[in-house]
Amino acid sequence: MVKTKRKGILRTLLCAVFALCFAVGLSSLFANGTTAYAAAVTTPKYAIPITYSTWYSSNGGKSTTGSGTSTSFSARIGQFTSSTYSVSLYGSGSSGTATWDGCIKSSTVTIVLSSSKGTPTVSVTDSSGKGVGSGTKTITLTGLADGKYTASFSASGGWLVNARQYDSAGFNAYFTFTVDSNAPTISGAATSSTGKYTNSSTYVSASDSVSGISALYVKAPNSSSYSNVGTSTTISNTATNGLYSFYAKDKAGNTSRTYFLYLDTVKPTGKIKNSNGTEITGSYTNQTFSYSATDSGSGISYLQYKKPGSSSWLTYTSGTSISASAASGTYQFRAVDNAWNISATKSITIDSSKPTMTLYSGDVSVSNGFKSIANYIKATATDSGSGVKTIYVKKPGASSYTEYASGTQLTADGAYSFYCVDNAGNASQTYTISMDHTKTYDYEFGRRVRENVERRVYSNRFG
Repeated sequence: MVKTKRKGILRTLLCAVFALCFAVGLSSLFANGTTAYAAAVTTPKYAIPITYSTWYSSNGGKSTTGSGTSTSFSARIGQFTSSTYSVSLYGSGSSGTATWDGCIKSSTVTIVLSSSKGTPTVSVTDSSGKGVGSGTKTITLTGLADGKYTASFSASGGWLVNARQYDSAGFNAYFTFTVDSNAPTISGAATSSTGKYTNSSTYVSASDSVSGISALYVKAPNSSSYSNVGTSTTISNTATNGLYSFYAKDKAGNTSRTYFLYLDTVKPTGKIKNSNGTEITGSYTNQTFSYSATDSGSGISYLQYKKPGSSSWLTYTSGTSISASAASGTYQFRAVDNAWNISATKSITIDSSKPTMTLYSGDVSVSNGFKSIANYIKATATDSGSGVKTIYVKKPGASSYTEYASGTQLTADGAYSFYCVDNAGNASQTYTISMDHTKTYDYEFGRRVRENVERRVYSNRFG
């Protein structure tokens, strides 16, 4: 009875000690910080290349009998015993098979060692040489962090040849695998759905710091499928304009996000319009006006304008009106799109001054309203701003104006009216002049003739 009680007390103490050790172990584990792990995922089952070296020893003299790297190999492990070995590897589960490229994207890795004879122990270490697990036949490793791992195994057997000779044979083998949970990244493009804007040739490449890049894929504008372009490509500025899509895969099978690049080599176009929204196609105006621009590719980023006499471009808000009474002179506008294409510069000059005219009686300049008896009349016009565009004349007896060529001589009697318009649309005042060649009786001349006749008669009579 006493012995039974003692056994119970001892069992209780042992359990307490075990619980304490377990708690201390857990606290030590978590005290070392946390590590980001890949997800435990199902992967294909891979046949793993094994690097091996076989050997034979006789009385301590050891020599290599073979070596290589293969998915299976055979080795002598006794006097009359040989075995064939192969390894398969997969994640937390397997689905189908695939060609091994050295990497797996699962934090749970299952290793299956097949051998025709014997059951060697497989030991796995991380890149620092620290052991992470071991076992025979099937080994499941969980919670593996990203990085490279080495798994090794060996076997051998010896026999007594005679009283003086002891021989043995065996092998050493290992294989490596890399856990990679990080998706690759792409440079030269952006994850924004509108893309990175460019108007020049752009180099796009993929990178992965763990397993390396398997392939970079690109989909061109108006295409429905992706093409494998290796690990990098250059989108030339002579390529089709539009949105290019990219994604990459690393050797562990991780797929990157989709990246975008928008190629736009077409300049935006701008228009200057009057207050009614009608485009002003000339170089001058005497009306309120504004500027706006459009871009069919990447879209307008910003507008700029330059005031008369200024050398600096200023920010301009689309459609902002500039009054006809603003400072006279030339205003310049341009647009820049999101790909840094700059439009052609549009210019408009404000001219609010009216043109003037000069009337001539013959070759003599005369005032407005003059009555001429010269052989002809003519008119000219001047404008110090935008320049004279058209002169108009309404001839005697006419009800409307017609175009008139400056300085043209007019000889018909009657009343003439002139006006002119400059290139900004300013109209001059109306100028009038009349011409009359009708002969009338000159009373003064008649008086003189009569006096002259009377003198001659008197002289002849009384001379």
